[in-house]
Amino acid sequence: MYTIITTELLNVNSKNCFIFAHDKYSCNYKKIVTIFVDFILFFIYNIVASIDKKINKGLIVMEFSRNKKAQDSQRAIYKGLRRILERKSLKDVTIVDIQKECNISRTTFYRNYRNIIDVLDVIFKWYYEEYEDLRKKEDDKVSFFFRYWILHRDLLTIIENNRLDILKKCIIRFSENKNPIYIEAKHALFAAIVVYWSKDRNMTPEEYEKKVKEQLSIEAVDFLVK
Repeated sequence: MYTIITTELLNVNSKNCFIFAHDKYSCNYKKIVTIFVDFILFFIYNIVASIDKKINKGLIVMEFSRNKKAQDSQRAIYKGLRRILERKSLKDVTIVDIQKECNISRTTFYRNYRNIIDVLDVIFKWYYEEYEDLRKKEDDKVSFFFRYWILHRDLLTIIENNRLDILKKCIIRFSENKNPIYIEAKHALFAAIVVYWSKDRNMTPEEYEKKVKEQLSIEAVDFLVK
């Protein structure tokens, strides 16, 4: 910001009638800039804080991206986490571990996930949603259950062994019956069947389906895929 200073103010001769200077307002200018920057930072902080509160309350959830490039990043991070879990327990895994394993920046991780549990949550929810969509088109829903979950039984085992409620949330989301007893029963049966299968890896979907049907009533099997 500039001002015109007269010869009377500067005590110079009349030939230097006008000069340009900005010292008069430099202090005010700096104050204005500081206030403006503080306002912007305060505004951003409140937006982030508001989003964080909604996330913690479950009003905002991380989802598997529909963007191909983002999907590739999310899958790569998930695969990296799975490799790490062969060496470490989930509670000991850090973001730095994933950065090193996947050769990514911290920014890339947080662009896709909020935390390490989110990696499992987002990927499993995507699989469960795919399962529900495909299941509707299947005539033999019991056989499809075993054909589909053989591909993801290890992921579900990690989730259940770490006492995460990811599967239960998926069941609640897709079930018309929201009764707590129904949800708990279906969760327990679903998890028990898939996690046990992860221990006995030699059985094919057809063999395991037969074994389950031998041990459970028809009603229980139907309840599993209802």
